[in-house]
Amino acid sequence: MLLNVSQLLMEASGSVREYELDERIGLLDNSREDLVSGEVRLLKTTRSIWVSASFTSDVVNQCDRCLAPFSQSVHMGIEEEYFPTLDPTTGGRSQPENADDDTLYIDENQ
Repeated sequence: MLLNVSQLLMEASGSVREYELDERIGLLDNSREDLVSGEVRLLKTTRSIWVSASFTSDVVNQCDRCLAPFSQSVHMGIEEEYFPTLDPTTGGRSQPENADDDTLYIDENQ
């Protein structure tokens, strides 16, 4: 799922976008896709976008003992902060203070 956040980056802090997700995504391997449903909430902060998301999916697995297939419900929660790589007003490069290897960035396409 790709979301264009360029307009959200131009808005005031506290601006929110909410999206519903209901699509097939390859979760465990590339041989099949499972239906993933959930909600994504994007919150504009003074320097970034805070992503809150909650997803559920029923994933088909295989029992290691009897080899019978079974379905298991999986819940995924995401709380992450993403920083822009470009300043939305000037178009110049942007780098957050105290960035490290774990810092998440919004790509140049924003």
